[in-house]
Amino acid sequence: MIRMAFRDWLFVVGFSICLSANGFAQQPDSISQQIKAIENEVIESDTNDSNKPAKEKWLPNPKKAVLWSLIPGGGQVYNRKYAWLKLPITYGGLFALGYFTRDNHRTYVRYRDAFKAQRNGEIHEFTRFTADGDPVNPSDTALRNFRDRFDKFRQQTAIGIGAVYLAQMLESYVAAHLMDFDIDDDLTMKIRPQYEFIPFTGNAVGVGATLEF
Repeated sequence: MIRMAFRDWLFVVGFSICLSANGFAQQPDSISQQIKAIENEVIESDTNDSNKPAKEKWLPNPKKAVLWSLIPGGGQVYNRKYAWLKLPITYGGLFALGYFTRDNHRTYVRYRDAFKAQRNGEIHEFTRFTADGDPVNPSDTALRNFRDRFDKFRQQTAIGIGAVYLAQMLESYVAAHLMDFDIDDDLTMKIRPQYEFIPFTGNAVGVGATLEF
């Protein structure tokens, strides 16, 4: 009885070992199949990516850049190139010139009104009084010169505002054009000595530069 039980136990153990060996023999095959499946998926993904059309590079339209630049700095923002650097320059120039234009205008108005008042025999802000209370005015020539000087300053700063405004429009137009400008890597320049015969004067030796595209 004990011998039969021992024989059955050996049969069960042997059968289990056979199943385990068969499982371990099949495991490398399943792993290799999974690796092949992953490789096939990677190849298909690369093939699909290569078949996709290349994304076109966005290029600004110069006319639209000019239209956007009607708002100061709008053309630079539309071109999307160095706008973070160009905007402070544009608005800094406009605000600085605007400040000086306003200041020059106020000073011009002061001297203009003082000159008019003095011509009419009236006192003004530049009138000074002596200890006895007698008014002392600057000369008409001095008031007129200061009036004309600050009028000139006012006009110059106003012209500067217009120049900065036009400059940012021109810059946005040119920058939009240059975005489409292609610089080939094959562009080279060679400098070499040059020998040339000049009639009546003889031979000439110089240096020549050649551009190759």
